[in-house]
Amino acid sequence: MKLTRREAEILDFLLGKSASTAELASTLRIKKPNLSRYLKKLASYGLIEINKERRSRIISPHAIISSGFAAARPDFPSLKLADILTGRMPYLLSFIWNKKKFILSDIDLSPISSKRLLKRLRSIGLIYMAKRGRYELRVEAFPVAVFCLRYLSYIHIRAASLEIGSPVVFQPSLDSAKDIEAIYTTQNEASSKKYLPTAFSAFDRYGIHLISAGKSYYTNIKPGIADMVIHTLALSRDARSISYVSGLMLKNSFNPTRLLKKRQLFGLGRDFIKELIKFMETEGRSMPAGFPSWKEVEGIAYV
Repeated sequence: MKLTRREAEILDFLLGKSASTAELASTLRIKKPNLSRYLKKLASYGLIEINKERRSRIISPHAIISSGFAAARPDFPSLKLADILTGRMPYLLSFIWNKKKFILSDIDLSPISSKRLLKRLRSIGLIYMAKRGRYELRVEAFPVAVFCLRYLSYIHIRAASLEIGSPVVFQPSLDSAKDIEAIYTTQNEASSKKYLPTAFSAFDRYGIHLISAGKSYYTNIKPGIADMVIHTLALSRDARSISYVSGLMLKNSFNPTRLLKKRQLFGLGRDFIKELIKFMETEGRSMPAGFPSWKEVEGIAYV
């Protein structure tokens, strides 16, 4: 779900106003077939609305773009949407907002791509190098990064809604600059090739039979056991959830240290993951506050 520079320029032109397709084509010097293709994509993302007035088509920006961007850039009046919404840039800015301070190796893009994008962000004043090799997001740029996160959340929720129904809960992970991995919680079960069951909804096929899985959870990747553990605990970290994910790992002889290989932890933090690993490796002898008894875990795994 990435925009080209041309598509972002169309959104820039529409800020604060509506325009006809003829006006867009003439002012931006875009051939009509190309413009139609760009508008179709922007409309599919829900970023514009297209209305017919007599023989003209009038294009208007969605509020997430018009009012959302206006509120985000009071300290950067010359900033354009084309500066922050093209390619991987909004994903990178969402990642940076989550980190605040970072080094080049924290970014899961190629060094060449990372350096190019960071150079652009420094040139427009959104980040700076506090020390050699250490970058920081400027305080004044926080609203811009938050805008990018809201923009990405909006288009991802919209895409999911078309396939599985409107999510009751949308929980993204911001540990990657490549894409947003997200958990979608819906009211009803649905069938989709792109959004597959995860968390409690997927436990049954691994031998953990629940009387009720509750709501159905979906993700934009095909989840394995490690993903299901992370997703379940991201949604709820209570003793019940911990007992079920521990039972899932125990029954399937899953090595819990593999959880540390997961980049996207949905805010769980590596300290909590290490506590869970120690709990599993010691068979409950190391039991942090809020964790279930090992007997409860065995009851779930071997029922």
